[in-house]
Amino acid sequence: GAPSPGPADKARRRGGIRLSALIESMDDEVWFADRQGKMVLANPSARRHFRLSDGEIGVEDLAASLEVLRPDGTPRPMEEAPPLRALSGEAVIRQEEIIRIPQSGELRFRQVTSNPVREPSGEIVGAVSVVRDITEQKRAEAALRASLDFNWCLINGIQDGVSVLDTDGAHTEANPALCRMTGFAREELIGAKLPHPYWPPEERGRIAAAFDALREGKVQNFEFVFMRKSGERFPVIVSPSPIKNHNGATIGYVATVKDITERKRAEAELKERARQITTLMGNLPGMAYRCRND
Repeated sequence: GAPSPGPADKARRRGGIRLSALIESMDDEVWFADRQGKMVLANPSARRHFRLSDGEIGVEDLAASLEVLRPDGTPRPMEEAPPLRALSGEAVIRQEEIIRIPQSGELRFRQVTSNPVREPSGEIVGAVSVVRDITEQKRAEAALRASLDFNWCLINGIQDGVSVLDTDGAHTEANPALCRMTGFAREELIGAKLPHPYWPPEERGRIAAAFDALREGKVQNFEFVFMRKSGERFPVIVSPSPIKNHNGATIGYVATVKDITERKRAEAELKERARQITTLMGNLPGMAYRCRND
């Protein structure tokens, strides 16, 4: 009869069973291509992702029916397929692609990693590919980009200055109005740490104390004097707020900065006119007497 399997044969068999069980249980798709480049095996996840039952089309038919696109939406030539590149001897190939599900026409984004399968002699006898569906990740990234674009357009259109700071007080964003107001370019402000370049030396203590109060959760408006790049001082009202994540933790701060130079000038003019009227009335005894008796 046939010789009994030795310890090495039993170990290889156990290893093969474990490997098969691991591949069968993976949520990622696992595909095997033979040396001619035909897909001859796929794990259950691959069939599940393509919504195929065991009685439907085979792996070769499924692979042949796939419409594969580059990330830019143009067709991907067959010679660029990761399994074929692995069969040519490339060690590890990672690339993104888009496929169209044959049954529904739905487009899905995938990240493909392919490796050659070699005999102990070094001969390539096939290729194995692990495919991860990254469609939801791509959609989340697109939604985040759209949200960031919208937020930037919103901040960009605000007439008051807007500064966004990290938890240490360094600028992570500054809108054009703040740059015009202070005379500093956006590139000069991004990354600028405390004290900020538009803080006059004589105001740094007050502004730093206000930022410490904000860190402690005290949200209020502050009236300061800021400094333009030219050295000119100008009055502002700063309205800061914490930025919190979905867990309620503070991840930064945003502040609007309103230049109140014109308001201060108008207030000064009103005070001067009131002073002049008071002085004039004081110099007219009769008028002052009638006003007192009225």
